[in-house]
Amino acid sequence: MQFNDCFVKIEQNMAGLFLKNEKLCKLLWHNDNNPLAQHMDEDIAQNMLIDFVEEVDGEGNIQLIENPDCRVFFVPFTDLVETPLKSQLRVYTARINPDNIYISEVFVQIDIIVPQQLNKLRNGRRRESILSEVMKTYNGQEIGLLNPLAIVKRPIDIRHFRGTFFGYSVLFSTRVA
Repeated sequence: MQFNDCFVKIEQNMAGLFLKNEKLCKLLWHNDNNPLAQHMDEDIAQNMLIDFVEEVDGEGNIQLIENPDCRVFFVPFTDLVETPLKSQLRVYTARINPDNIYISEVFVQIDIIVPQQLNKLRNGRRRESILSEVMKTYNGQEIGLLNPLAIVKRPIDIRHFRGTFFGYSVLFSTRVA
């Protein structure tokens, strides 16, 4: 496998694991204070992984526009983009630690970003509920590389991303060849 192919495999397999966790999908999609009582459609869950969609303008030109339904992005959060009021995950390679030219340890970071206005749930807090589901969904899971994903043992601190957007960053490691 080419080194670059590993990053594609990480994204694809982590997206597949996300889709298997209906509770996580509901927590990200529904903005009310009782998201787990809501219905989760499989097509909506799939659409939550698509960051850009094609749109044809009046002259027949294809343009890429941001998908407002996207909740899982495979790039870091940036404050340069105006972010609508929605919870989201940012999944990306945060660090690569090569052992040699063949094997590397790869650190995948998941940022859990929740606007303060959406954090309160009927029975808890959205940020902490999403954090719990992220840890259950990904820790110890096989994603087709040398090692399964493993949470890196370090404190998980609350982060301020921008404005009223707060959350957590969880770091996972795996090995690639």
